[in-house]
Amino acid sequence: MSDCSSFSNVSRSSVLCKCFEEARLRTSWTDANPGRRFHGCRYWTVDGGGCDFFKWSDPEMSERARTLILNLLQEKNRYKALKHEKLQYDRNIWKYALVGSWMHF
Repeated sequence: MSDCSSFSNVSRSSVLCKCFEEARLRTSWTDANPGRRFHGCRYWTVDGGGCDFFKWSDPEMSERARTLILNLLQEKNRYKALKHEKLQYDRNIWKYALVGSWMHF
């Protein structure tokens, strides 16, 4: 898994960061906290933008919940990869069919 997070445009949060702005509600997708929500500065960037405000919104999850979520994410990613492979295969079949039909003329 990767270290990343997503955010909701509608946070409905009254939590303020160190910039005195409404903190954005985000979701962690790290192996340690998959699906766990937190508040963070809306202006924060990896390059150093915004402040370093961070506060968990959700309680820490059990090891079982963490394992289940990670397994579901792995299955989802595996399914997406298989779907992509099938699309590529189907496209190649159509290409070969078209080339083959042109060769008969």
